[in-house]
Amino acid sequence: MTITLTDFVTIGREQRHAQRNPAARAFYTALGPLSTHARIRVGAVLRAIEDLRLPDTAAVLEAGSGRGYAILNLARRHPGWACVGVELDPAFVDDSRRIAAAEGLDNVRFVAASLVDHAEPDAAYDLILSGDVLEHIVEDEAVMASMYRWLTPGGRLVLHLPKRHQIARRWFPSFKRYIVHDHVRDEYTEDEIRDKLGRAGFRIVSITPTFGPPGELAFELNQLYWDRPLLRVPIALATLPVALPLAYLDFKLPKREGNCFLVEAYKPARP
Repeated sequence: MTITLTDFVTIGREQRHAQRNPAARAFYTALGPLSTHARIRVGAVLRAIEDLRLPDTAAVLEAGSGRGYAILNLARRHPGWACVGVELDPAFVDDSRRIAAAEGLDNVRFVAASLVDHAEPDAAYDLILSGDVLEHIVEDEAVMASMYRWLTPGGRLVLHLPKRHQIARRWFPSFKRYIVHDHVRDEYTEDEIRDKLGRAGFRIVSITPTFGPPGELAFELNQLYWDRPLLRVPIALATLPVALPLAYLDFKLPKREGNCFLVEAYKPARP
């Protein structure tokens, strides 16, 4: 399956089922989430996974499933897959379970747990995905080692990660001081992620950039409120008609560099 324009635009629209306020439910039904960042990240991850052409009965785990954008999408697109989302925030887990029930998705379950402490059987999954999660975890190499154990021999890993040294590639001056306060490290370099995954036992297939100039501009337009939290909704709404086409353009166009990257790796059949 390919990721179409409709697929891209509707990423996250299932979140309407988690909204208790009727106005919020109507908003998500019409527009989905305001975040263009989520669409670019999840779109890139979904496209990479669809290109893998996994078997119809694949076992799939999302490490750090957040609001469930990716794993719910995969469960919907592949009814034969057995999907699991592991997420630290119990509120996100509750919402994801509510969405799965509302959509009749009986092939996905959610677990509230820290990836550092969570245990899964060895060689249980054909695919593990994780989007913008490892930069929040001090023990990232321990989590990579766990992912390696949880994959079947030949199993695939798809990661999306922020790239270090982004500050030089900003459109708006205010973003020169943009800081994500819950990152525990200054993102990653390609060499660093190659080294860390290599020590865990993985073989790298590819590292490709995401969030090129159109995607970065979409992100900044969408996040202009970052230092004006009271203006979050009106600013995001006002910029969405421009930010969303830019996000899709970034998703479609090939890139030589970007502020994030998508990593594809695998667990060798023989160590």
